[in-house]
Amino acid sequence: MKSAVAIVMLLGLMHPVRAAADGCFLPPADYRGAHLREPAQRAVIVHAGGKQTLVLFVDYAGGSRDFAWVIPCPSRPQVRTADPRVFPEIVRFYYQAELAAWKKNAARLGVPAGGNSGKPAVPVVVHASRRVGPYQIQIVSSSDAGGLKQWLADNAYHIPDGVEPMLQQYVQEQWYFAAVKVHVKAKTATLKPLQLDFASKRPVYPLRISSAGKGLAKLIIYLAQPADAADRQADSAAEHLDFSGLQRACPKLTSLRPDLDWKQMRLQHITATLPTQVMKWHDDRSILPGDFAMAAGIAEAWMSKDRAVSQWAASRLLFYQRFRPNSSHSITDSQRAALAKQGQTLGKPFFERTCLQIARRSRSRITDNDCNALMYVLPLFGDRSLSSIRTLSRAAASGPHGNDAINALSMMDIPDARQALVAVARSNSPHKIGAWFRYVYGLQRNRISKAEQREACQNLILMLSGPKPPTGDANRRGRQLLRLYTGQQLGDDWQAWKRWVANHPDHFREAVQ
Repeated sequence: MKSAVAIVMLLGLMHPVRAAADGCFLPPADYRGAHLREPAQRAVIVHAGGKQTLVLFVDYAGGSRDFAWVIPCPSRPQVRTADPRVFPEIVRFYYQAELAAWKKNAARLGVPAGGNSGKPAVPVVVHASRRVGPYQIQIVSSSDAGGLKQWLADNAYHIPDGVEPMLQQYVQEQWYFAAVKVHVKAKTATLKPLQLDFASKRPVYPLRISSAGKGLAKLIIYLAQPADAADRQADSAAEHLDFSGLQRACPKLTSLRPDLDWKQMRLQHITATLPTQVMKWHDDRSILPGDFAMAAGIAEAWMSKDRAVSQWAASRLLFYQRFRPNSSHSITDSQRAALAKQGQTLGKPFFERTCLQIARRSRSRITDNDCNALMYVLPLFGDRSLSSIRTLSRAAASGPHGNDAINALSMMDIPDARQALVAVARSNSPHKIGAWFRYVYGLQRNRISKAEQREACQNLILMLSGPKPPTGDANRRGRQLLRLYTGQQLGDDWQAWKRWVANHPDHFREAVQ
């Protein structure tokens, strides 16, 4: 059984051609048709004018001559078979374009070129039923995931356990499903590609449907879209390639959409190996995953009992550096809440493993970027336990890792974490000034209790009256908070501040912003 899946870009794995530090390009691997033979999910997407053509290439090897699968689509698709020569001609063209671009840049830089008949009893609507080549296809939609699962089971579609929540997402988003059955004459077969045409504002590829599988999956996609859309893909190496010969070299591809001006189209080659844990969280309304999907997927894969999957995740822990303060990468409040909920599901073993890794790695006096990244895992997934705060506090004393530990404590946004910042600020840590900054900013963005206000005033007085008080913005904001919490104007008379706080334990203002 073969599922339709999507492809994602992961930490620079998107293209075989990458810009080197000096602006040169590495030559592409010699073309020997590897993409035509290797076991992988292969697809071609043409997207333009609010319409998408998705061509899925089906290679089958198994013990049964009958198999079936389900392809989610954001709108009702038209389904037919496509010419199997589409994929090999694209592979050859793209390789030649890569090679030409590399040779051009190498020369410039002086680099050596080296179906039910009765009325269903469940809420499933069958919009069409037809045979297309070797495929028997039914286009269905449903208002209930349980009913859809039952209909698929009744119609001999194998649905793995635990797939209902994923189906529910598609149902809520009002997607259609192309339910496909195939009967082959041999136990190994290469079938005509399956072509689906449907309306879509953005290029899509249904990734979540494959999350019911196991292990790692190799994914290969060629995406064709207008030049203006391709130019918005800032990380695309395709901008360096010459596509002027695309229409001549790929007649099978261009025949998929004869309505397009192929002189204005660009190709993008996307490939990666991904675990199902990432597929599960991906938003199918894009080709590439967002930060939320990758954060959730890597964490889950890291805890997998499948060694290959766990190692895949361990090699990508640096991803969590994206969530350090002031990073350009972000997630929404609802996604942050979802990650915290996932942290509860992953549970104590997940956080214990994270803390053990931080403790072991932070003892080194050498910068360990994975250690820095793991520190953001704790607040990102909702761990605010005392044991995690202690782990970060110890790491904050480290030269190479202290700044990230301070950032992670600040992100926890709870009194115990803020007090841990004060302890770092009063220590001999080389990051003590940074700890004061994070403490002051944390107070400013939170509505804190009267009890914490009193403690905060004591900390602020200690900070501002010390031998080396922070200067600039932290100093100014610290003074503002003192006046805000107490309502007093005592200037730089720090003894007067101390007496006032000691003599007025209950006179702090109600929680303020």
